[in-house]
Amino acid sequence: MLTFSTAAGYADRVMTGKYPWSNVDAKILPGNAALIIDTQKITLPKLMKQAGYTTGSVGKWHIGLGDGHVDWNKEVHPGAAEIGYDYSFIQAATNDRVPCVFLENGRVVGLDPNDPLYVDYRKNFPGEPTGKENPELLRMHPSVGHAGSIVNGVPRIGFQKGGKAAQWKDEEMAGLFLDKARQFVDDNKDKPFFLYYGLHQPHVPRVPNERFVGKSGMGPRGDVILEADWCVDQFLKELDKLGLAENTIVILTSDNGPVLDDGYQDDAGADGKGLYQVHAVHHPRAASALQCDGLHHGHVRRTDCGKGHCGRNGVRSRASVLPRLDELHSGSRGGHARTQADCDSRYAAQPEKTASGLPFCRAVQVRPA
Repeated sequence: MLTFSTAAGYADRVMTGKYPWSNVDAKILPGNAALIIDTQKITLPKLMKQAGYTTGSVGKWHIGLGDGHVDWNKEVHPGAAEIGYDYSFIQAATNDRVPCVFLENGRVVGLDPNDPLYVDYRKNFPGEPTGKENPELLRMHPSVGHAGSIVNGVPRIGFQKGGKAAQWKDEEMAGLFLDKARQFVDDNKDKPFFLYYGLHQPHVPRVPNERFVGKSGMGPRGDVILEADWCVDQFLKELDKLGLAENTIVILTSDNGPVLDDGYQDDAGADGKGLYQVHAVHHPRAASALQCDGLHHGHVRRTDCGKGHCGRNGVRSRASVLPRLDELHSGSRGGHARTQADCDSRYAAQPEKTASGLPFCRAVQVRPA
């Protein structure tokens, strides 16, 4: 199983199976926020590990790391490992927040010990340029906020000093995350795996790779939509190449909808050009325990689903993809069917079937690999 997702609240929900408003810390976070998921609680990756799956997280993170007092020059814990991931290659937070570095299995990638990294969200470090004070250094200008440290010609939220060798280049991020996601699948192709792949393109700043610049005709937002679609397509092709497509569930989902001005001057127009909101499921016949769920409005080219659910705008279903994880873990039924007998009984009065003959309701269970 693999998922794509964005945003702190939604990431919290995907990881824990609970609505984000049940966690008071599931909100817009600074880049040095503590991990907001209780490491003692059951999570989706922990559940998958218990069932025999190797778990990985690649891409956007933004649910906090450490205890709120992180030394970025050492291993950062708690983090991805403590909530159930065997492997992780992630942003420290988001595209627009410092520190603008990647962490692989808890360590900042490419950090030079002779140039330590420091982060502060209260005040700037003496002598460090900022978007507010040094606009001449910018290649992308903010519309609101984002007046802090300049990394790769883009002003960010917060302040950082040092760690120059570890700083990312925004336009290389898509290819790097894609390579890491494909490598994880390739490394685990002979055993069950679960990958959480957090696409960064929906988040500001939107700096597409040069191959996509100007190709959409809709500014940077349109260009990163093309880039995101390309990443998804390339990943699906990797599953095809490895012969895994018909035994892998792929859930592509967005979080809280589009917004026009979220901090940078990126040519978003009042006509809504360059907006991206998509919900889709790759639903192989071999994985019939899950129903299609959501509505596809984007450009993703492959959405496999029963023909009875695929309309002009995409795929729809009445079934939840997963029950609450705590219910699934404890064995309580809650509001979800735990057995197919429950499903058949509950939906006996609704004879509608999918094209494959399956009822809307299916018991969702993570079976041992």
